[in-house]
Amino acid sequence: MVKTLLIACLLFAFVGFQQKTEFIPQGTFNFELYFAEFGGRMENSTFIVEIEGSNIKVLQDETTNFMGGEVIFEGILVKHKSGEWILAEDKNAKDAVRIGGCTEFPVIYFDCNLIEWC
Repeated sequence: MVKTLLIACLLFAFVGFQQKTEFIPQGTFNFELYFAEFGGRMENSTFIVEIEGSNIKVLQDETTNFMGGEVIFEGILVKHKSGEWILAEDKNAKDAVRIGGCTEFPVIYFDCNLIEWC
């Protein structure tokens, strides 16, 4: 099920699909982290996402054990010029040449609660 969901999200991304989400969902959510560098060979990790306005915080949950503490990422959500939502530190990321995969700008898929990370 998880792999099917992941494949669907990635297919949408690779065929130029623009997310239908125009507004950022607000609240606390359970998300999965897809490790792009392993191309699906590593199982996704689960974690907690807190969104308030355009601010986002990605936190470890009871199943994750990443180095660096409870907070994996803290920054803002930016709608990239491609139409994809990305995690960034400032609004200038909207014009980044490359996003997702193993770039510095992870893509967040609200429709399937997934973040593509490296």
